[in-house]
Amino acid sequence: MLVQANPDLVAFVDITTEGTPKPPTNVVAESPIHGYDVNLTWEDPTEDLAGNAILIDSIVIYRNEDRIASVNAGIQYFHDTEAYYSRVLTYSLVAWSDGNKSILASSNSIAPSSIFFDNFNSDLSKWEITNNGICPWELLPANFYQLPSTATGYCLAADADDCGSGTNINTIATMIDFIDLRPYGDHAYLYMEFDSDWEALDEDDYGYVEISSNGTDWEPILVYNSVDVRNEHVEIYITHSMGYVPKLKIRFRTVMPGWDWHWAIDNVIIDISYYPSSEPRNLVAIAHQHPYLHVVLTWDEYNRNQEGFEIYRRESGSEKKEDYNLIGFAELNATTFTDTSVLPLKEYEYRIRAKLLGGINYSYYSFPTTVITPIPVELTSFEAQAAKAGVFLKWSTATETNNSGFDVEKSINNSDFISIGFVEGMGTRTEITNYSFEDKSVSTGTVYYRLKQIDFDGSFEYSNTIEVDLNVILEYSLEQNYPNPFNPATKINYQIPEDGFVQLIIYDVLGNEVAVLVNEKKIPGIYEVDFDASNITSGVYLYSLRVNHFVQTNKMVILK
Repeated sequence: MLVQANPDLVAFVDITTEGTPKPPTNVVAESPIHGYDVNLTWEDPTEDLAGNAILIDSIVIYRNEDRIASVNAGIQYFHDTEAYYSRVLTYSLVAWSDGNKSILASSNSIAPSSIFFDNFNSDLSKWEITNNGICPWELLPANFYQLPSTATGYCLAADADDCGSGTNINTIATMIDFIDLRPYGDHAYLYMEFDSDWEALDEDDYGYVEISSNGTDWEPILVYNSVDVRNEHVEIYITHSMGYVPKLKIRFRTVMPGWDWHWAIDNVIIDISYYPSSEPRNLVAIAHQHPYLHVVLTWDEYNRNQEGFEIYRRESGSEKKEDYNLIGFAELNATTFTDTSVLPLKEYEYRIRAKLLGGINYSYYSFPTTVITPIPVELTSFEAQAAKAGVFLKWSTATETNNSGFDVEKSINNSDFISIGFVEGMGTRTEITNYSFEDKSVSTGTVYYRLKQIDFDGSFEYSNTIEVDLNVILEYSLEQNYPNPFNPATKINYQIPEDGFVQLIIYDVLGNEVAVLVNEKKIPGIYEVDFDASNITSGVYLYSLRVNHFVQTNKMVILK
């Protein structure tokens, strides 16, 4: 292809690059009436720029220049649920094939949820132009003016310079069709926004945005004067002084008798909003671990006509809006929601929005709130040992969070429990912690024990219940190991009726010490000890129990 931008320079550019895919085609963005979501469709390219058949790997999707998604080839559809973040949207697609990318393919501009939208890129068919001066409203390139970046292509402009230093006493652009408010009830507000560049000459210059319920009587809702307002995105909630009306029209009117002035407008959006700036307020998230790990969300009472609330969550640290997931719904007029799908030691970020009455609109999102879920109090063991002096309880935890302590509860029928003592917890820690409690108020029969673990915030959780038979009378005894003979392991049981320093030692037949199994103070109870003789040769051995005044020795046989 021959490219000649300057008569003195000639260059040849190869634009038929093999392997570089052609851009996607028929890119269309559509949104349901009054819906925030956008459905995007397109056709994947099947050729490279040289006309050769090609296979596409993926399509990358941009919304107003921000990358939002990547989809595999062949899908040719994307549902954008985050479209509410920007009212005027244009989507761009790039095809990728084997590391090569196409040029951008752009969709039509769209304003999700709106009942009226005009970006002035085609014609003025939605407007009636009335001109009482030299310079009428007309379509002019948006890049002629200082407009927000969303203004592209053409815009609606009344420009004296474009008319050749003309003047304009009264130029008006009026919507041709009324906006029908009847389907939305008397609680609906008309919401309007547009891009604007107002440049005046002197105090005689004015610009008006006006509304009317009959097309004859007009009320200003925005007035520009001699102060320039450049590069502005205008947002207006229209509250009509006449109260509820079934229909409305909007018009733009300029009164600018000077010669060096203009007013440029683009991306006019009109929508129904039930209440302005109506996001739920003061969202708070609090994590709990009893009776199970969960997060409770609360927010202020929402005095709006709504059908309920949508609850969104993502793990903290992500900066992508699309990482929010819809996790549940709260009912009409709710002020709380419980999330039971959380995991321990995670930081979550929540936000909510109200679904407004009629189901056609939503509030803005609340400000997000974060919470870190705790490590639960993990009880690894809980056991009891009976003795003549009472019952000795002991338990251990692997981790604790906000652990105030344990209520020790007792029952004689495994139904009606009473508290018999309290053992303070260790607060928050990730190390193994051992606890004990002695119940001296015992008699006979069977008793039951459980622990009530209590957090500092008052929440609690019960442990499993254990059973103790107090009819068993303890005495000093050393039972025969089992199995015997054995290879290589056996069990040795003994019991003691009172506190004492216990030694359980293995000897050979010559009296030499082979292994020390127990060498510590023990409370009354029945004990079982495992003995592994993997590193000991076959033969006859002795095992001896010494505690207080009691000594007993038994024989065992290792047979390999």
